Amino acid sequence: MFPKTTYPDEMRALLLSASEGNALPLWQAAPLTAALAALPAGSLRDYFPLPQPPEEQLRRTSLSEETGAVYRLCALLVRLLSGKELPERTGPADRRAALRALAVEACPAGEEALFRLLDRGLRLEPSRRFPDRGALLAALGEAEEEVNARVRPGLCLWGTAGVFTGKMLPLAPPVTLGRQPDLCQLIFPPDTRGVSRLHCRVELVWGTVLITDLHSRYGTAAGGASLSPDCPSPLLTGQSLVLAGGAQAFVLVLE
Repeated sequence: MFPKTTYPDEMRALLLSASEGNALPLWQAAPLTAALAALPAGSLRDYFPLPQPPEEQLRRTSLSEETGAVYRLCALLVRLLSGKELPERTGPADRRAALRALAVEACPAGEEALFRLLDRGLRLEPSRRFPDRGALLAALGEAEEEVNARVRPGLCLWGTAGVFTGKMLPLAPPVTLGRQPDLCQLIFPPDTRGVSRLHCRVELVWGTVLITDLHSRYGTAAGGASLSPDCPSPLLTGQSLVLAGGAQAFVLVLE
């Protein structure tokens, strides 16, 4: 699951953005949730205010902390995707219904696997949730692959300038663009001006194509925006991927 959001400052910045009422795209929200799942269970509340699992609200302290962490993480993912405050209800059943409704609204169209995951993680009975955070992470990976499998076969780059002008290049992320044959999958000739040995990387995350500049000398632009190194940026269908200041260019196509 890429990008791997592991730095506390980066996680806090994204969580702060969401806390201000902004929804995060799925390609950011799901990896962020996965990164938080790797933290000690008790530290989740240090990052973001989350609702109590029903068993804590009912003071059933003998139950596993892991299933409570699963509940909190799924509630967090609903919050990140929706950009809306989590419902504050007095009764566990009412809170469950409100969170489920918010999950329906928050899940992108066609993402039934993601909704099923959230629905299970937010169950009232801890025994009906994922047994621990590892199982939740595995389910997230399976749901992402289900989404990616629908998109991956039709992805192509159409060359509009430079070496690959007029060529339709099937895209099977992850793909690295550059001049170094042993490390790149889309390889430019050795004398291609403005293209670095390792120029940029193309990833597919939750059905979204992400472009990451790999500290190229002459830069990368995606969708008309210049990219900062190591900062993934989405490239939507019909948008341009530009290298070397426009000398090499492609358009993302979904056939």
